[in-house]
Amino acid sequence: RAAVTRILPYLVESDLLRAESDGTYSLGLELVSLASRVGWVDRLRIAARIHLVRLRDATAETANLILLDGDHAIYVDQVESSYALRHSGWVGRRVPLAGTATGAAFGDRVTSHVAKDAVEAGVTSIVCAIDVPDHDAAVGITAPSWRIEEFGIPRAQQMVEAVSREIAQRLRG
Repeated sequence: RAAVTRILPYLVESDLLRAESDGTYSLGLELVSLASRVGWVDRLRIAARIHLVRLRDATAETANLILLDGDHAIYVDQVESSYALRHSGWVGRRVPLAGTATGAAFGDRVTSHVAKDAVEAGVTSIVCAIDVPDHDAAVGITAPSWRIEEFGIPRAQQMVEAVSREIAQRLRG
């Protein structure tokens, strides 16, 4: 414990970790940058990017590419909404799976899942696992709850599911 306490400031200083206001730590951008160079993660990000842009454009909300990491998920790519009020800056962030749309999507990979206020109050997430062998990935959107409800949650779910299938097909092809 003492050794970890001594090295934490250096990890934050080098941007390998980011100190959160609640005393916890999340992955820093430098670590995400290094991790993104891991072969399959890099291929996944490249293959998914155009689809994330398309999903963002279709829903007008922030589109995310997410990987499973034990009992957490890590955001590895994000295409932000053009709205001033948007969910952003999550690349490299680890979130617990319990009670989230991402956790539900990894538990039931057949369809998309919706969770309101699970990640942040006033935010709704819609996530669908990507059916690729040997890799646990998902795609989704995050949005202010009132705006995605106005857009239509079933409509947004269909779009997330379609993009999930397109990414899987591209990775297989």
